[in-house]
Amino acid sequence: MLCVKSTGTEAAAAEIAAHARPGATVLSIQNGVTNAETLRRLLPDREVVQGMVPYNVVHLGPGRWHRATWGDLVAEDNETMRALSARIGDRPGRLRLTGDIEAIAWGKLCYNVNNAINALSGLTILEQLKQRDYRRVFAAAISEMVGLLRLAGIAPARIGAVGPERLPRVLRLPDFLFRNLALRKWKIDPKGRGSMADDFDAGRATEVDYLNGEVVRLAERLGRKAPVNAAIVALVRDAEAGGRKQWSGPELRRRVLGH
Repeated sequence: MLCVKSTGTEAAAAEIAAHARPGATVLSIQNGVTNAETLRRLLPDREVVQGMVPYNVVHLGPGRWHRATWGDLVAEDNETMRALSARIGDRPGRLRLTGDIEAIAWGKLCYNVNNAINALSGLTILEQLKQRDYRRVFAAAISEMVGLLRLAGIAPARIGAVGPERLPRVLRLPDFLFRNLALRKWKIDPKGRGSMADDFDAGRATEVDYLNGEVVRLAERLGRKAPVNAAIVALVRDAEAGGRKQWSGPELRRRVLGH
């Protein structure tokens, strides 16, 4: 099971090629939509299966990890995964199988475009989502992505409590309505935050090219533009290079949305 950041996929593939037995199955449980494709190219003699982990894990300190959301692991439906799913059974860590992993991966990415926004806020996910300006940026990033997916003929799956088509409308609600309707129902863990915030803290390269950057590349393939996600990518890259890492909600909204 490969769980490294997308920035480490090629290095991990080299280690797998050197040490894993020929024919071994590699289950990619990673963010983004292209890691399995990369692994298949680099590991032609291994079975590569694309998967998805729906929950957020927070690093709380040395040796301390906290799962802040919930859900089941998902993987492409094939003979190997059916056997693995049966061995795990109906218990924590259970594996759900799908015949449309592309829809699942893009559906997860609709939520993952918030990783960069959360990192740039410097807040937990709960505190970030309490502020409408951050939510408006998140909503705009999803709306832009969903429109491009529609042009590409891809229907992203519903991963969370609200599907990708409807989520932007919920995020744009006034604070009073959002807090009393959405946040009460979603029960977001107060410790939860995106892993990109850990990258900022550690001075590491982030996965932004594999998250919001995927939306920008999709737009390019379609002959379109993705200005919202492109602006978010630019801010994260600037932060990686030593630039500003924290933005208030109004500042981020004006910088990304232009108003």
